[in-house]
Amino acid sequence: MICNIAWAGYSITISKASNKLALYDDGKQIRVFPVATGRHHSFTPEGTFTIVSKIVNPYYGRGKIPGGSPNNPLGPRWLGLSIGGGGTYGIHGNSNPASIGTYASGGCIRMYDQDVIWLFNHVPTGTPVTINSSPISNPLRGIIAEKPKPKPIKLVVRNKLLSLPHNQGPEERGSHILIPLRPAVENLGYELVWHNKYNIVEIKKEGISSFIDVEGDSTMVDGRFHRLPTLPSLKNNGLYVPLEFFNLLAGITTRWNEQERKITLVYK
Repeated sequence: MICNIAWAGYSITISKASNKLALYDDGKQIRVFPVATGRHHSFTPEGTFTIVSKIVNPYYGRGKIPGGSPNNPLGPRWLGLSIGGGGTYGIHGNSNPASIGTYASGGCIRMYDQDVIWLFNHVPTGTPVTINSSPISNPLRGIIAEKPKPKPIKLVVRNKLLSLPHNQGPEERGSHILIPLRPAVENLGYELVWHNKYNIVEIKKEGISSFIDVEGDSTMVDGRFHRLPTLPSLKNNGLYVPLEFFNLLAGITTRWNEQERKITLVYK
């Protein structure tokens, strides 16, 4: 673990005074995130600890809520701290974004889901974490350090990397990924028909049609209604739908490579 710290050079400071988390690389501040800490001052322990565990889609034992559930209060990622052995206190996402920036937790450090995913992907176990009640010293004179824009998400359909304009590719909405519908389904061999009168999009292939409610979260596939995990989105005169929609189509499966930021749509 000591070697990991030396190689990476990362360290984290969490301020209970300002509810901010700062990430440093070799002592240079590179990111500042808003967080939520304990609803009572003593709930979030102070001191210097280390990250000893990293879990994707953690299970919430107290409420018996499975990992990945939208109402899981731990969100999509858990970085467990050495105090409590890695399972008691941690840095994690949350199911209540409105709590970020406030004193709301039972002792853990809450982050926005997209922020904790970014942090999870960048810091190794062994990273030191200092929690105190001092304000974060920001080299940008009090302005929160600007987040670098994430790399565009690549879309691969039938082993073909689609060449899409930079502002028309897949995009992230919280913990969900939205896919531009037309280029995806047309490269899968479907025909897309927009029924403006009913604000419904139909995709059809070999005499079988599926329908998407443009303004709602419902879809009908193979004669059955399904609820989408998040609403579709209209952008650049096109419809973006959650990645999960494609898993409903017969013979289609999806793969998400988070490190490469690549979506692949393939036939099973």
